[in-house]
Amino acid sequence: MSPRYRKTLVLVVLVAALFGAGFYLREWLGIGLSPEDLSPSKIRENLLALGPAFPLACVALVAFRSFMGIPSGAALLLIGLVAGTSRGILYGSLGLIVSGSFIFTLARMAGREAVEARTPKRFRHVLELAGQRPGVLLVMFGTGYPLGLLTPLHAMAGISSMSILGFEFALGVGAVIRASTYIYFGSSLVEGEWLPILQASGVMILAVVLPLAFPPSRRWLREVFRPREEK
Repeated sequence: MSPRYRKTLVLVVLVAALFGAGFYLREWLGIGLSPEDLSPSKIRENLLALGPAFPLACVALVAFRSFMGIPSGAALLLIGLVAGTSRGILYGSLGLIVSGSFIFTLARMAGREAVEARTPKRFRHVLELAGQRPGVLLVMFGTGYPLGLLTPLHAMAGISSMSILGFEFALGVGAVIRASTYIYFGSSLVEGEWLPILQASGVMILAVVLPLAFPPSRRWLREVFRPREEK
């Protein structure tokens, strides 16, 4: 068995094991596939019933969201509903850092060719963006911005020349910003009053719109999220 084939086999087994762990985690958290099990109130009840394991469950919900089939925004909103603002931001940020670090490490182990082979052509230009000098700022901005997918961005950073320390710094700052935006909105829904909800909605809209006021931010967003036309 060649080293390349062995590495591919190990990665396939690892990813399969992670999806299996994600399925088990869903069962452990009581998140089934029926509409009733997916309701925020039901998930909130299941998480609170875990007792001392509650903080770990919140971090795991965000960290393993991809393998559980849950978008990052939905996972962070749920944490905000359950844990409140301050603890929710802590748990959510840790979860994003764990997942981002794992994707970065996995991509670096797999290598550029393996990641490129599984990346749609319209997103491959992010490889060059992440490897440029402002790549750390790109990861920080892309992670903190409320919209967009995190996994492709962190995977692209993993196969670039970006240092681990630079990535972790950018990931940590971006994770706190993204978690704060979603969790503040989620925690406002618990009170059920219009004023907190409107305030949180204003923060969410501001987080999405404000970066568009600066030309560098608009240019980065255009380069990351708009597929380039092939010549």
